[in-house]
Amino acid sequence: MKKLITVAVILLLSLSLFSCGAKQNDASKITISHCQGEWCWPILEEIADAYTEETGVEVEFIYVAAESYDQWREAQLAAGSEPDIIWGMTNAKTFFSSGKILPLTDYYNSESRFSGQLWKDDYIDGILDNCYDENGEELITNVLSRAQINLYYNKDIFNELNLEVPETWTEFMAAAQTAKDAGYIPFSIMNSSTWTLEWMEDPVLEDCYANSGIADRLDVITENGILDENEILLGVKAGLLNYNDPEFVTYFKLVKEMTPYYNVGFNSASWEFEALFNEGKAAMTLNGSWYPNQHMINETPVNYGVAMLPYVDSSIYSDSRNERVKYMVSPPAGDIVVTQKAADEGRADAAVGFLQFISNAKGGGKLWAEKTMFLPVIKDVELPEVMKPFEDFTGDTPMVYSAGRMLHLDAEAHTAYRKIFCDYLENDQTAEEFAAEVQELYSGYIDDVIALNSVDINSYIDKIK
Repeated sequence: MKKLITVAVILLLSLSLFSCGAKQNDASKITISHCQGEWCWPILEEIADAYTEETGVEVEFIYVAAESYDQWREAQLAAGSEPDIIWGMTNAKTFFSSGKILPLTDYYNSESRFSGQLWKDDYIDGILDNCYDENGEELITNVLSRAQINLYYNKDIFNELNLEVPETWTEFMAAAQTAKDAGYIPFSIMNSSTWTLEWMEDPVLEDCYANSGIADRLDVITENGILDENEILLGVKAGLLNYNDPEFVTYFKLVKEMTPYYNVGFNSASWEFEALFNEGKAAMTLNGSWYPNQHMINETPVNYGVAMLPYVDSSIYSDSRNERVKYMVSPPAGDIVVTQKAADEGRADAAVGFLQFISNAKGGGKLWAEKTMFLPVIKDVELPEVMKPFEDFTGDTPMVYSAGRMLHLDAEAHTAYRKIFCDYLENDQTAEEFAAEVQELYSGYIDDVIALNSVDINSYIDKIK
């Protein structure tokens, strides 16, 4: 039975959502919440049916609109009515510390009932690196796919207007203006949730920070040449990484200068941003490496092309790296958890079993890869033919800063940031003024975030190079 939860009923359902769902100590049925688009629903149902056929365990999916998922998830956890599996758990470490999430280390180190080998060995080496708790000791999350964010463009519009695929953000702006002059929506986005514009954070900021040398100074905790979340936090505390740095000002300025090219109502737009592109009304959009599958399943008529995101050239930011870089696909942040509630009520094995089934290359994992065309996280799954071009977009250069994480250090702060960010895109604030406001906002949270961190961040300040 499918359930679609909307904002209007979140509060009404928060205490009773699962009253008709799985009963306590009944492992014959598990519940899974997520906010995936409708194109994915039949695929999940097919995999769930296969799991049920093999194990006898029924799977019920709870579908929640993406723009309200964070609020819904927090309400369920607060009320003790959370499902057995939460897919889209962006703050897993915090809730693990509070006892809401089941540790999975013992499961990963045990034989999967489906593959016959240790469950962790089903995965590509390194894929689970971002699935640990704050101390780096317990595996607490799971992943289903890797993803790339790419620039998608309408080939017919580009041919009509004699446009070249933009390599830089300067070229992107020029192409967008040409498309606008011709009566097209230059760039369709959704800003009602953390999609599209926030996908630009890390790559734009990486181009800007690349020549700063700051990473060399801050790499004193893990000392692996890449800033981890604790080193990012250290940089913010020490004042080496600031929200009003020229690099952040550049990002804020870029996304605001692009506003004339966005679709009308972009701040409230949801999935219609895809429809604008699919219907041939938009010249360009950002989307993930999952889009080709949606295009095929829905028989979308748009003649699309796909390219890497543009890079920040020196005319956008004078100290930018000013060149194209092919990044490694980083281990995805684990966002799938099994709740402690599932364990307390006797459904942990059934819930983990579903995750083991969908990561089995000969079972659910094969179905998942073939049907979604997501970049796989498990071994021995061949990339579908339509996805092979995406291999050309990756290289062996790690993303060192991933500075967009600075905006995600605290859930409450990020919620407040999202509000002022949406306002900024439609008001007359300058990028510098907005950056100063963001700096002031996060300054009120950093000490609390550090205090809650298991790593003594302050003890590393004197070790900064």
